[in-house]
Amino acid sequence: MAGISEDEAVSLAPLARKVADAETDGDAAAVATLELMNRIRSALHVQAFAALTHTLAAFLGNAWLALLVHPAGMSRLAAEPALLPDALEELLRFAGPSIAVFRPTRDGGRVMLRLAEANRDPEVFAEPDVLKLDRRPAGHLAFGAGPHACAGATLIRLAARPAIARFAACFADRALRYHAEPEEGLTIRSLRSLTIHG
Repeated sequence: MAGISEDEAVSLAPLARKVADAETDGDAAAVATLELMNRIRSALHVQAFAALTHTLAAFLGNAWLALLVHPAGMSRLAAEPALLPDALEELLRFAGPSIAVFRPTRDGGRVMLRLAEANRDPEVFAEPDVLKLDRRPAGHLAFGAGPHACAGATLIRLAARPAIARFAACFADRALRYHAEPEEGLTIRSLRSLTIHG
C-alpha cells in the first residue's frame, strides 16, 4: 500500500510509533511524519502505514492476550466463525489499543479523554469488565469518534479479522501457558512481547 519493500517497512516502523504518539510529543511526531513522507507516497499512505505497523500490532497483541485469558470465548469463536464481526468489535472495546487522547480547549489548555475507561462505562455496556464475544458493543470508542477518529480504523478492522480468526483456530481447546510483557504508554496500550507455550 505504501509503495515500499518489506525491509523498508521494518526499518521505518519506529517512525510510525512516533507518528502514533503525536498526542504526547507533537514535535517528534511532526518530524517523523516528514521523514516518512520523504519515503512514502502521500500523507494518506503515512497514516495507513502508521495504522498497520503500530496500531494494528498493538491491538492484535491485546486481543490475542484477551482470548488467551478467556479460553472459553476463544473456543466458541473458533467453533462459530459467524461470531467474528461482533467478536472483533467486542475485542476493540475490551482490549483496544487507545488508552486516551488529548484535545485542545478554547483557552489554550488541553483535556485528556480516557477512551479505554469510556469503553468500560457501566451505563453504556452491561458488565463492562466481562469479555462477551457475542456482545454488539455499539458506541465503543476504540478508535475515537467524530472528525478526530482514527483514519486507519477500517484498515485495522480488515487486517485484524483474519488474524484473530486464525489465532482462535490455532490455539482454541489447547492447554497453553503464556507470558505477556506490557509496553508502558500514556496513550497506546500494547505489549512488548507475548510468549505462548503449548
